[in-house]
Amino acid sequence: MVPASELVEDCGAEVMAALFQGNMNGLRQFQGRSKLSTWLAVITRRTTLNYLSRQRRDTDKIQPNDSQFDIATVPQKSRSDSIVIDADDSKNIQNCMNELKKSDRCVLVLYFNQNLSYAEIGQKIGISENAVGPKLHRAQKRLKKIIQSRSQQT
Repeated sequence: MVPASELVEDCGAEVMAALFQGNMNGLRQFQGRSKLSTWLAVITRRTTLNYLSRQRRDTDKIQPNDSQFDIATVPQKSRSDSIVIDADDSKNIQNCMNELKKSDRCVLVLYFNQNLSYAEIGQKIGISENAVGPKLHRAQKRLKKIIQSRSQQT
């Protein structure tokens, strides 16, 4: 079984966060009773297994309505890089959102629709705050790719 590149990146971000957060507390715990490579392999394995179990557990918690994205509900005090879109564009974005994976839709909804911070999003979906940015960026890239492919078809 070959893991998805997104999963590998998310797990890698979790491992790095575990090692480097808190003024490198994770790395400071290494006592030299084994090789550094062995110790890092154990940390990586444990962090990855914890991440996967959290993700599996949290997938069951997500309600069907959590993945529904309605651009009309984005508040007027939206982010500075947003633009005004008309009803046709809104419908197109909604259709493109439905083509995304559930995890991508969820992170986009939490960020753009519910205006949650990275820390709040990480807490809701069971990943570290540091892993939210890359996950959000990848979801936006996928959505952009879908929108562009649809615009080329018409």
